[in-house]
Amino acid sequence: MRGARSASEIREAIRPGSSRFVKVAETFVKPDSRTVVLMLDVTLVSWPKERHRLDQLRRQRVPRLVLVDAQEAPPAPTPDTIEDWVRLPIHPSDVRARVATLQLRAIPEREDAPEVDTDGLVTFRGRTQVLPPVESRLTNEMVERWGAVVRRDCLMRAAWPGADPARNTLDTHMVRLRRRLAVVGLGVRTVRSRGYMLVVSDSVQTAVS
Repeated sequence: MRGARSASEIREAIRPGSSRFVKVAETFVKPDSRTVVLMLDVTLVSWPKERHRLDQLRRQRVPRLVLVDAQEAPPAPTPDTIEDWVRLPIHPSDVRARVATLQLRAIPEREDAPEVDTDGLVTFRGRTQVLPPVESRLTNEMVERWGAVVRRDCLMRAAWPGADPARNTLDTHMVRLRRRLAVVGLGVRTVRSRGYMLVVSDSVQTAVS
């Protein structure tokens, strides 16, 4: 196959039908002997077209591979080990190799995942917040897939097992959940046509009830 000349060609060649993400599962054992399976997403970013999106991903600590247009200068160097860039055109196999490296580099960060206990207490980096039952179940589902996008249907089943709530019910709870999680330095990122992703927030807000 010839080298892909655009970000859309790269995305389609690496993961047909996908728009932005490449995913892999990694399994490791935490110090408390719990086995955790992490679904790690690496985001593909077009440069310079998506420069503002790159800034957002950097703040949220999301692993990303920057696809630099042929005639453009790459983004400024960063010491962040979960970012890399390649210049188009490039063969998809080379992109897969870079993505695999970023996924391995991201594993230590994913070990620092939030925790949600059975009483709905979410803890992240020394901060805590109590969540209502539905929001606790939503958060737990995203924590279990820390570093990856969680589909809407998976969240609906987790939050309302055996029920069939209206579609906008999930959106309403996500608005409330965002406010509560901001207290511990977490945010919920909407990924169009896919679902939601739990991320590190840009700022920590004051407590809400």
